[in-house]
Amino acid sequence: MCHGGADNLLEGGFMQKRIACILFFLMLFSGCGAEETSQNYDFSVTPFYTDEPHELGPRPDVYGDTVVCYGQYKYLINDRGGNDDAKDGTDEYVSGNVILKDVLSGKETELNIFADKTYIYDGELYYQSGYQICRMNLETGENMELFTVGENPASFSFGGEGFLIYWAGDSDLSDIKIYSYNIEKEKTTLIAETNYLSDPFNDIKIREGYICFAKKEDKTYTIYGAKVKTGRTRKLAEGIPSDPNQMVFNGSTLLYTTASGTHVLMDGSSEEFLLEGTRTDCDILENRYIFYFNDRQLNIYDIKNETVVYTTAEELKDFRLSPWLS
Repeated sequence: MCHGGADNLLEGGFMQKRIACILFFLMLFSGCGAEETSQNYDFSVTPFYTDEPHELGPRPDVYGDTVVCYGQYKYLINDRGGNDDAKDGTDEYVSGNVILKDVLSGKETELNIFADKTYIYDGELYYQSGYQICRMNLETGENMELFTVGENPASFSFGGEGFLIYWAGDSDLSDIKIYSYNIEKEKTTLIAETNYLSDPFNDIKIREGYICFAKKEDKTYTIYGAKVKTGRTRKLAEGIPSDPNQMVFNGSTLLYTTASGTHVLMDGSSEEFLLEGTRTDCDILENRYIFYFNDRQLNIYDIKNETVVYTTAEELKDFRLSPWLS
């Protein structure tokens, strides 16, 4: 079970008011691939909370107009069989820790399942519960266990074109095997092996059908990109002196963060450029907009116009954000 991220959510006013806040960007995706022409976007930030205030452990997940919230506190109550500190003096038992909220209608739905990772695909909710990967039909409520991850699982990373990504390895994370699960074919495939993970709970993001990972080689690091459907791997950057944190590859552009900042390497170029934001999350939209954090504020850099087109520092001056994206 994942316990990471609970004390990194938000600081200051949000925590005091017990309001969970996520960065929710209303973007109309055109379906363009990484190589196609991008379009212009306007970005904004919206506070988000549920009707039943409770402190959320991991960051909520966003799938279209649906936000999936799952409370770490309720997960822990279930894990230890009840809470002796309930207000009425009795044990507190809960039937689930997952809430679905439609951001357009405001409707909330509580599910009787316990999860600490979720992914909605084709009307069904895929989730991690302990070492089990399960599936729930959101229309019928039918729930089933798909499979159990093998010995010493490290973590899971859901989402991206009908695939689940998970990985397992030894206790010191020096022998890691990365697997993909094809939802349509119900097939598991070993797609990569490595000797380095920046964090056992870090997300391996699928972007345009690719994932990204690093290997430690002597005293430097090499970053690879792998196509999820085939496992075909290619070297993207080598001789990196500082251990990389988050890494993202979309088949064309490589992003990774280190103690030096957010590194950007465009396909066909031998030189990278550096943005602010050390050892934080990063992401990319349509091979044009780069998302990165600096001083606990989110920034969006436009590669085409070579400028920062949005920053939360202008709208959220009084709040420091968790430097992780959903």
